[in-house]
Amino acid sequence: MNDDGVTTVGVSDAGAAPHADARAVLEARARALARVSAVEADETLEVLEFAVLDEAYALPTDHVQGVGRLRELVPLPDAPAAVAGAALWRGALLPVLDLRRLLGSEPAGLGDSAWLIVLGVDGAELGLLTQTPRRIARVQPPADAGQRAGDLVLGVTADAVQLLNARALLSTKI
Repeated sequence: MNDDGVTTVGVSDAGAAPHADARAVLEARARALARVSAVEADETLEVLEFAVLDEAYALPTDHVQGVGRLRELVPLPDAPAAVAGAALWRGALLPVLDLRRLLGSEPAGLGDSAWLIVLGVDGAELGLLTQTPRRIARVQPPADAGQRAGDLVLGVTADAVQLLNARALLSTKI
C-alpha cells in the first residue's frame, strides 16, 4: 500500500491470487463498459448529414441507397412543384425531389454543388437534390421524433442538425 492508501501489485510481488483478482476485476470492468456501449448504440441513430441552403440536415442511413454528383436533370412536365425532374441512377430513371422546394424556398440551378441522395427501402425509389454531403454520424434522435411521424422534419438534434423523415419523403406524391 502506498502513502495514498492505494494498493499496487507488481510483477515481482504478485502471487497467483492477487493476479487472478486483478484479472477478474478488469474483466468485470470490460463487461460493464461493453454493456454501456451497447445501450448507447441503441439510443443513437446513424445518419447521413448534408447541407441545403447552408442549413444542416440528416437522413437515417437505413433509407439511403447511395450518394453521387448530380450531373444532369431532366424536367418532368406536369410534375408537382417539389419534383425537380428525373435523373439517371445506375441505369434507372429516378424522380428527384428538391428539398429547397419542399421546405418552401426558391429552387436553384444545379451548379457544381448539386448532389443526389438516393432513398429507398429495398432499392432506389427516389432522389433528393441537395448540396454538399458532410459525413456519416451517430446522433441522439430528438425526444419527440416518434410523435412527428408524418412531418418532413422530425426534429433538431443537439448539434442543430434537422433530422428529416425519410418515410415522409418516400411517400411524397410524384
